[in-house]
Amino acid sequence: MVLPASGANGGGVRLRVAGIPVRFDTWFFIIGVMLSIRGGVQVVVLWLVILGGSVLVHEMGHALVARTTGAHPEIVIHALGGLTSWLPSGEVSRGKRVAISLAGPGAGIALGLIFVAAEHAGVGSHGGVAELAIYLGIRVNILYGLFNLLPILPLDGGQTLRDLLPGRADSRERIAAIVSILVGAGAIAGALTLHEPFAAIFVALFVAGNVATLQGNRRTPKARPAPAGLAEAVRELESGNYAAAAAAAEEAAAAADQRGDQAGAITALHLAAASRLQSGDAQTAKRLLLDLPVGSVDAVLEGRVLMATGQPGLGVERLAAAFRTARPDGDAAFHLAVGLLQTGAVDRLMTTFGDARVPFAAVTRAALGAQSVGAFDVAGRLAEMAGSRAAPGAEFAEAAFTAARSWARAGARDRALAALHAAVRTNPAYARAAVEDESFRSLHGPDYDEIVRTAS
Repeated sequence: MVLPASGANGGGVRLRVAGIPVRFDTWFFIIGVMLSIRGGVQVVVLWLVILGGSVLVHEMGHALVARTTGAHPEIVIHALGGLTSWLPSGEVSRGKRVAISLAGPGAGIALGLIFVAAEHAGVGSHGGVAELAIYLGIRVNILYGLFNLLPILPLDGGQTLRDLLPGRADSRERIAAIVSILVGAGAIAGALTLHEPFAAIFVALFVAGNVATLQGNRRTPKARPAPAGLAEAVRELESGNYAAAAAAAEEAAAAADQRGDQAGAITALHLAAASRLQSGDAQTAKRLLLDLPVGSVDAVLEGRVLMATGQPGLGVERLAAAFRTARPDGDAAFHLAVGLLQTGAVDRLMTTFGDARVPFAAVTRAALGAQSVGAFDVAGRLAEMAGSRAAPGAEFAEAAFTAARSWARAGARDRALAALHAAVRTNPAYARAAVEDESFRSLHGPDYDEIVRTAS
């Protein structure tokens, strides 16, 4: 199965295959052992190897084709199969999406045919482990591949159907959901007839999800004029009333969509997603972003949402992409620094902002980002780096004061005092700022008093 930006972070075994991050979730091993334990240790090991390898081949088919769009795919092998998450670097045609969807089942079925050829060649004809391996290789790859081709969302066949249908995205989603429910009902009946209750439950979960999709499409919030709704959303957001801001923005998006104002709807959905993220409801923010046309999503907001929904690898790469094209004084540098620190990539952070081509404003924003997550020693180093690129005067004083504040919070008294002295010597106004800032309380003493008094 392949979904744009929908993987998850968690425990298990991690590795890289062809440069693609792969995680075998803990539940994959637990369920695998439960299903095969009656056959003994040898069967358990064989089952995990064949099943895990087969699902990995399937997902690698998705990932390798998705990578041709400029995406950085990630794979998770979980208890019920696999999932490939990917974020394109720009607009992706429906034909390319179909190719990505079909690449997984195609790779799996191709592997299954290799097992079929091995069986015809007589491999495993004498029984034992080889015979069981051939049996499992055929059953898992062929059946898993064909099952994924069923036109049921979110299976690969369902996604292929949705991309092949004509019309607008919302119309295609609705028709695909209807087809998914009808085909799913037939699949459930067939599974029960074949005494496969587990398969029936599995498909029933997909049917329930598609029913929810149809119900969601039928809900039309009470519309209001988009400008008024957006103005209200902005006011609520600035006041910290995030839930109210999200509600107003979502209503404005619905009104704009009814008028055919795509630009207005995109703006409103971005504001709604930002409000939901600020309120701590990152999952809803993610769903709102997925409603936007590919290529229209603000990369910084998308990166923040991915970080908040357990996809730090994808989130950081999205933020890094935004940083490469953003204004130096914008939010990209701030949030990229936060993302790199949250993923423990301090070396990458220092290398990125240590590049002499990165301007003063971007390094300063990165230092503030480091401060926001309590990485005060990193913030101090970044602020000193910004000072080395600052123009004499206001820029240098700003960098020096940021460094002083960071080092004070980090407990590096001497470095903090030296930076504060440089700041107030360049701009005496920073002496009052230091007196009013609780961060400098730990510096109080004769040296600190002398710096402040001299500036006054």
